[in-house]
Amino acid sequence: MRLLKGNIVLLLCMLVGNTIYSQPNLLDRKISIRFEDHTVDAALKKLMKEADCSINFKSSDLPKDRLITKYFQQTSIRIIIKEIWGSEGLGFLAIGNKITIKVLPKKVIKSEKGILQGRVTDDKGEWLTGATVQQAETNIGDITDVEGRFK
Repeated sequence: MRLLKGNIVLLLCMLVGNTIYSQPNLLDRKISIRFEDHTVDAALKKLMKEADCSINFKSSDLPKDRLITKYFQQTSIRIIIKEIWGSEGLGFLAIGNKITIKVLPKKVIKSEKGILQGRVTDDKGEWLTGATVQQAETNIGDITDVEGRFK
């Protein structure tokens, strides 16, 4: 009987987990938005308002003296942020309606098989779990594991 209860609890956890993880990622949501001579900071604030989300980042990481003038039509929030920021090497973590942006260190190891792998850490060296890592200009990517590793 105890084994049956354990299996039922496990099954319920799996069902709840699948429901939570099957929800669409905020970063993949597509919106239309226009920027005209917006600074990076102002563009991110407008994006937060239009997408009804919060975006967290270190203000010291923001590109300086960059103005954005562009219309995005049904474009993913991930692509919009990348183009607003104007640089590669960004890590994203989306939970609920909150997005965290992190400028990633350029520590990527290429293995002999041509597989990219590495570990994403914050500025204190702590592992970043659930960060999105994507190869530039492709749909190839991964999400870091509990130890910040991707492959």
